[in-house]
Amino acid sequence: MIVPALNFIDPLVRNDVDQSIGSRFCLVASAVPDRVAVRGEDGDLTYGELDRLTNGLAHRLVERLGNSQQAVALDVRQGAAFVVAVLAVLKAGKYFVPLDARRPGTIEPILDACDCALMLRDARHASTTARPILVVDPYDPQSARVESPPDVIVNGDSHCCVYFTTGTTGSPKGVFDCHRNVLHNTWRYTVSLSPRSDDRFSMIQSPSFSGCLSSLFTSLLNGATLCPFDLAGNGLARLPHWARRADVTIFHAVPALFQALARPGSSCPSMRIVRLEGDRVTRASVDAWRLHCPAESRLIIGLGATECGLACRFEVDRERAEDFDGAPLGYPCADIDVRIEDDKGVTLPDGGIGEIIIDSDFLALGYLGREDLTAAAFNVDPVSGRRRYRTGDLGYLDPDGCLHYVARRGDALRLNGKPIDPAPLEQAARATGLTAECIVGQHLDEHGIARLVLYYVPAAQAVLSPLMLNRALARHAPRDRLPGWIVALDSLPLSADGKVARDALPPPASTHRVRPEAGTAPRTDLEQSIARSWESVLGYPLTDVNQNVFELGVDSLACEQFLAALERTTNVRPGIELVFDYPEVAALAAHIESGGGHPEHDSNAAVDVGRARRAAVSARLRAMRTGRTQREQ
Repeated sequence: MIVPALNFIDPLVRNDVDQSIGSRFCLVASAVPDRVAVRGEDGDLTYGELDRLTNGLAHRLVERLGNSQQAVALDVRQGAAFVVAVLAVLKAGKYFVPLDARRPGTIEPILDACDCALMLRDARHASTTARPILVVDPYDPQSARVESPPDVIVNGDSHCCVYFTTGTTGSPKGVFDCHRNVLHNTWRYTVSLSPRSDDRFSMIQSPSFSGCLSSLFTSLLNGATLCPFDLAGNGLARLPHWARRADVTIFHAVPALFQALARPGSSCPSMRIVRLEGDRVTRASVDAWRLHCPAESRLIIGLGATECGLACRFEVDRERAEDFDGAPLGYPCADIDVRIEDDKGVTLPDGGIGEIIIDSDFLALGYLGREDLTAAAFNVDPVSGRRRYRTGDLGYLDPDGCLHYVARRGDALRLNGKPIDPAPLEQAARATGLTAECIVGQHLDEHGIARLVLYYVPAAQAVLSPLMLNRALARHAPRDRLPGWIVALDSLPLSADGKVARDALPPPASTHRVRPEAGTAPRTDLEQSIARSWESVLGYPLTDVNQNVFELGVDSLACEQFLAALERTTNVRPGIELVFDYPEVAALAAHIESGGGHPEHDSNAAVDVGRARRAAVSARLRAMRTGRTQREQ
């Protein structure tokens, strides 16, 4: 029988600052003491057992450190020990600081920054430091078990945790937060997922990754079962077997890890909800869900960050998913406001690409010991009085208010100095059927100008020459958005947390450059002048007068450079629209020699087509929502 969730996480948590995570957990444990709380590798722990274990360890922490708020480092792998350590630290009125054993060079600086007086480690591996340690072993019969937590004052404003970023966007910095904000974020996930008490939540991210807290608390504060999996210790190959054995019903991961779970020949019969966050969701993830999960399952995509918690969500409509390529981040949560700003802080209209700004009453407290970074990322809206967080991510809002992700500010692709959305080119690459996965980057050409690079994993070993693949792309992508380099890879590089690692993409070699094939050489003086002008821009000879230059990765800036070079040598400067209408040397020369004027054409042919694409995406989203609403009615 399906038992509804306990609903201890309700709207009251938004305003009740007297609540703490430990007290909420005690309420659940007292209501369902015999229900399985954690399904660990070495056995199950019921809510009653977990409550007594965490009470015992919390008493030991108070004995060692007293009643004041202090940082306690967690040197534990993913598993039951991590769950016990987190709850014990919070019940003791301390706040936890997870360490990442995969990055040993960060451990001592983090311990110093947080002034950690004590460390908890599990019994499975040796310590990474000589500092004072308590060992956490949930399955040791000798571990203290106590009926009541220590008598310490903990409320919503008490510090809860410090999570250090990985440093991919700069030096690692510690985001610290309080019970009130973490509880409120748990309420958001409860509303988003509608968990049941018979649900089994996966928790596979590293303990040093703040995303794992949403699974931990949404599960345990709603009376469900948490199923941790040590990805670092067990390896990715064991993930599908573990998920089936644990009967996971709510799976949370970055897209690449879900695709590893839902691989060909596998199935996820127990999966009720797939929740993907932390990286761009592409058609590959949507197809994996459609093909490997039950028809009644749901795919929910979200935007979350350590600094703000869950901010946006989007649910993919299964009936329309087959025609849907590239999922948005979604619509803001009920108590979140999202806006897009340019570099000057001006709010952009729908479709404008800029920095994603999040307004909320429940943002993180700031960056530990870094008032400069806190002031740069967090401020107060002078009109509403709400705190605001500058995410450092670029995106845009469509006319329906749905948020779409473009890139991290430092990773943004730019043409003519303006950020562009790589999604159209990535979607075009997938539409060719020649790529299994792909990602778009940039590389400087011979003139120091950034040109697009397509990195792709060939589908069924279909490795083509760069020009042949670009010709296939030209049937699906805007013609002035084709790559200048195309690089085939065995697989996209992933970070330790399963995200696509852009910084690990190899620089393109000369063999990856899109070059023309030999063909008809220039014949007339004008054809030779046009070909030489293109050569000055492309950096190599244009060996076929019938070659479409856009298939070589030419963009509007390259067209302007070509026109300037042509004018210097011939005193002829046709309008840029003629390059779009006559992209072959022979065709352009014939048109100029004929004295022809501008043909009938769309005067905006060379304008960025991103806005039109975004309007089309918005129309598809409206259709998806309309269909879902009609079915619900």
